[in-house]
Amino acid sequence: MNDDAIKKPFYKKVSFYIVAIALIITCVIGIFLATNKDTRRLNLAGYVINVPSDWQIELEGEVASFYGEAASDTPIGKARLINTETAKEDFGKWFYFKSSPAKSQDTKKYAAPLTEQIYQENESEYTLYAFSSLPNPQPYHFVMYFNNEYVKKGTAKKILKSLVIPDAGMNPPPKNIAAPAPDELGENSVYKIVSEDYTEVHFESELDSFINHIEKSDEAKEISIFSYKKEGDFLVLDGWQHLSYSGKKTLIYKYYQTESGTYSYNNNPAEISKISKLSDEENDITRYVIGFADKKKKNEILFEIPKNQYHDNSAKLLTYMGTQVGDNSAVGAILDLLPTRGLTRTKFELNTDSAPYSITIYYDVNDEEKAYKDGKLDKTLADKNAAIIFSLVENADVIIMNIADEQLTYKREKIEKQFDADVREYSHEPKKFTQYVEKVQNLNEKNLTEQSTTDSSSVVGDVVYSSSVTISYNTKVTHPKTGKKVSVGPYAKRFGYEAYLGKPISCVIYRATSGYKAVASCGGAVLLEYSLADEAALNNAIATIHAYGG
Repeated sequence: MNDDAIKKPFYKKVSFYIVAIALIITCVIGIFLATNKDTRRLNLAGYVINVPSDWQIELEGEVASFYGEAASDTPIGKARLINTETAKEDFGKWFYFKSSPAKSQDTKKYAAPLTEQIYQENESEYTLYAFSSLPNPQPYHFVMYFNNEYVKKGTAKKILKSLVIPDAGMNPPPKNIAAPAPDELGENSVYKIVSEDYTEVHFESELDSFINHIEKSDEAKEISIFSYKKEGDFLVLDGWQHLSYSGKKTLIYKYYQTESGTYSYNNNPAEISKISKLSDEENDITRYVIGFADKKKKNEILFEIPKNQYHDNSAKLLTYMGTQVGDNSAVGAILDLLPTRGLTRTKFELNTDSAPYSITIYYDVNDEEKAYKDGKLDKTLADKNAAIIFSLVENADVIIMNIADEQLTYKREKIEKQFDADVREYSHEPKKFTQYVEKVQNLNEKNLTEQSTTDSSSVVGDVVYSSSVTISYNTKVTHPKTGKKVSVGPYAKRFGYEAYLGKPISCVIYRATSGYKAVASCGGAVLLEYSLADEAALNNAIATIHAYGG
């Protein structure tokens, strides 16, 4: 007999499997539609229930109120999460029920253990339902009640069956804990301290390491991200997020302060698909931005900090460890890797003839807004650059920076006193150097220079000219770049001189060891010091002062 003539059982035919799969899909879709049609979704911090679609839901704080057509002015029920462990007999108090439950029974037929209670209030009967033993508390309970006159038992059961408990992850972080102080943080943490004038950043490399890890490894890893705000002498926690990588996916937990003062988070962490480190060159800012697995969610800024170019270039900088002052190429390469915010390096010179060996660097100002702070040269960038150079150029004793008309001189002894170490040792290991560049980035107005002068004219002698001028907001001056007449007010505001508008400014010119030195002051505050090379410059300065009424 021919094999083709033998009839196969119906369940072995391909057509049977196609029909069967189609039926299964149809059943699944049918069940889904039957479950979800005519329903409205309520999401309380990740805990979800479905209520009839003709109900209206109003959220007020932590409480959801339900309204139906039969009683549009009075709630037919309410629901809420309870973050305090509560005895069964006290569930009703969360809805201001005055009576005790007339009946109470427990069941385990739903997503979590349930207590069902009957209350008699104001001649009406209510059924209260409390889910307890919720995973990873708080919350400890999900409680709701319905007015039995308007909500039938069958409707209530459908609502109870629809409860979805959020997935808090395989290894959720601790809850209901005190805020840690910055000095309590270490590995697996990154934090910033924001004050009015500057921002300190600590352990940025930990966040970079975490990003690298989740991209290449299947081992679990965690990191916490903190933001503190400086208010007077106190530090206030301003933000706290925790990232947990299971080896397969990354979840983000966002902490908030509870009424008791401790910190907790909701049990609905979002899954992160990517963390990107973005550099805003124009504003000198680094942003860590997260994208979510849920494509409907917009990207969020996870962490925003001042750009640390030393950190970003640390691997390249380390290749020049042990550089000698005489190595013109290596010194130039180091300078190329250093930030020059608002400045342009024009040249550098190396003194290798005899000790002390020095490096002299010349800069022009190309952006006054970035280079100046409160009307004066912001020297912190120069301080930081000097600290990095001393760590890499082994035999550098002195670094001189000529910035426009100012000269800043740094000596190795003073820098090493600031860091209480031979800074060359930091460049011997990548981890030590990472720690060092973080310390350098956090330097702030430490007065590390040996002197801050206006060329060699800092030694003053006799007064050769003295006058006083008063400049108003609308006083016109010639813009040094465009040559156009502009009002001085906006520039005074930008550079921190607004407080001196409309007040007498003392203008004094002294004889100096080389030329002259002009000093402008107001109310005891020195606003400007400027060197005048010769008689022509002196006369030009006097003419300018006269032009403004001096």
